[in-house]
Amino acid sequence: MKKLILLFLFISIVSMLSSCVATNDAEPNTYLNLIDSATLQFQDTLFNTEENILISFDSVLEDSRCPVNVVCIWEGNAEIGFTIVTEENKASFTLNTHGGRFLRDTTLLGYKISLLDVMPQLHTDSIFTQNDYSATIVISN
Repeated sequence: MKKLILLFLFISIVSMLSSCVATNDAEPNTYLNLIDSATLQFQDTLFNTEENILISFDSVLEDSRCPVNVVCIWEGNAEIGFTIVTEENKASFTLNTHGGRFLRDTTLLGYKISLLDVMPQLHTDSIFTQNDYSATIVISN
């Protein structure tokens, strides 16, 4: 029953959003072109009607990146939480700005998702909230 409700909700949202795409009335940066980089603001959702997928920027779980006005031994890491929804499934996941022991990309539900950048860059003279963040990603199938 829960899957049926989620499927109905997903189809309703995609149907509503697809009418915007078809008439070119979509807001800038809401339509997701596969293989092209796309930037999501905190708590925004991108969609692709041909593939019937949605991806959302849910949270900033950590941001320990080195501020731009400081010399650091380690570049640090920002960990960003996302959700991807297809017609059949939904998955929440995190990606990181630092490679090595952290995941910068993943493959979920048949799509490879890579985190390219997180903004703003930290600065010791500035305080940021989650609402100030954006994440640049690439999705391919």
